[in-house]
Amino acid sequence: MPKRTGPRNSNATWAKLKYDRRIVATAVVTQSSVIYSDDKHIRTLAKRAKIEVIRLADLPLPPEDAQKLGLEAPGDVTEPSPQELEEVRAEIEREEGGEAAP
Repeated sequence: MPKRTGPRNSNATWAKLKYDRRIVATAVVTQSSVIYSDDKHIRTLAKRAKIEVIRLADLPLPPEDAQKLGLEAPGDVTEPSPQELEEVRAEIEREEGGEAAP
């Protein structure tokens, strides 16, 4: 019987272990020097293959400017005025060719 090479006494399913092995095998075949993962099984397998594993929490944060999405903060949003609402209602009425609801 072939010797089992995966982790023993693990709660992980066999399918997950096969998937983890596939990830590390792909890294080996492509001659990757590092894998970015928080998965302990991938870290164990990668260590055996002499591939560095960097946890996501260990990555540096991008510069402050790169973190901005250009969205308005909730405090910057204002409610439309009654006049703006009426203008939108009139525009919808013109587009639909009907009467706006009172």
